[in-house]
Amino acid sequence: MDSFYAPYMQGNDALFEGISRMAAIKSAALVVKVETKHRLFTSKTVFEGYATKKMDTCAHLWNEEGFQIEDMNDFDLGPLITLPLGKPRNLTDLLEDILKRKKMDYGFLYPEREPHLVQLVQVVTRREERKFAIVGNNTICVCDSTDRHLTYDPNKDGKPCDFDPPHKYKCTSSK
Repeated sequence: MDSFYAPYMQGNDALFEGISRMAAIKSAALVVKVETKHRLFTSKTVFEGYATKKMDTCAHLWNEEGFQIEDMNDFDLGPLITLPLGKPRNLTDLLEDILKRKKMDYGFLYPEREPHLVQLVQVVTRREERKFAIVGNNTICVCDSTDRHLTYDPNKDGKPCDFDPPHKYKCTSSK
């Protein structure tokens, strides 16, 4: 099991707001909720969707390549915490069991008591290699102008756009 943090957005939220939140914490992913379903999108999908496909809301990502992700906050733990005596369980094992029972590779937890206030979630992966399908050592950037210029230069973070100064690039990690 492994984990990382990602911004949490509703479908009608502005996609650029998601990009801003991703850039602020250097997150390689974005979790989007549309109605009752959740999807996990890589930074590459989010930034390129915004820049080249001119997507404006997070819901526009829905038809792009993404990963199913499960809200783990509402899972009934009863069957998993009733254990034989002498067999201690740790949180890692418990989270892996939840994902295994749901037949999912990705799940998320949020710290807020009120789900409508959630802005950041902890994404949990069933196996470490699943994290590496999302998190990488590359950089992706988009400028905040209406032209949405895209670059993969790690030295551009917060710097003026090459094509439309004084607009600036927002960058995050990418696969």
